[in-house]
Amino acid sequence: MRYYRLDRYILLKYIKTFLLALALIIVIIITFDVSEKLDNFLSHHATFWMVVTDYYFNFIPGIVNLYSPLFIFEVK
Repeated sequence: MRYYRLDRYILLKYIKTFLLALALIIVIIITFDVSEKLDNFLSHHATFWMVVTDYYFNFIPGIVNLYSPLFIFEVK
């Protein structure tokens, strides 16, 4: 299948919008999650790097898996 210039343009615009929307929802979810779990992190004396590598590197793929079907069919 040969992609024409207009097809590539539309596909690139769609992918950019999809990734931007997904990145924004990830930032919002992580912000609320940190505010809810900050006491737990501090009580267990977890450093910033431990929280990021041990918790959020495993948390983000789950969020992407959960919300990506929602953003695939977004309507403008």
